[in-house]
Amino acid sequence: MRLLKLFFFTLWFGAIIAVGIKTFFFDSEYEQLQRLKAQVNVLKEKERELQLENERLRRQIKRLQSDHTYIEWIARDELGMIRHDELLLRLPPASPQLISTPQQ
Repeated sequence: MRLLKLFFFTLWFGAIIAVGIKTFFFDSEYEQLQRLKAQVNVLKEKERELQLENERLRRQIKRLQSDHTYIEWIARDELGMIRHDELLLRLPPASPQLISTPQQ
């Protein structure tokens, strides 16, 4: 009988130790797994954004290779270029003091 009590005590004590080890080691691994899953989701979102950006750049390259109107627009808008027979007038922004409000 005493041997049986010792056996059950050892079994109970071993179970408590096993649960403690599991909690200490495997729960932290579970948290690490959750962090890694979150990182994977962030990286997938970045990949999707980069794929969209690549597609936009591919379309822009195709337009630059074939659309002369688009090239002219880029030259005028982004580079400030004008044709040789044009004159560019740059006006200063209107001052708020010079703008009068209509009087009633």
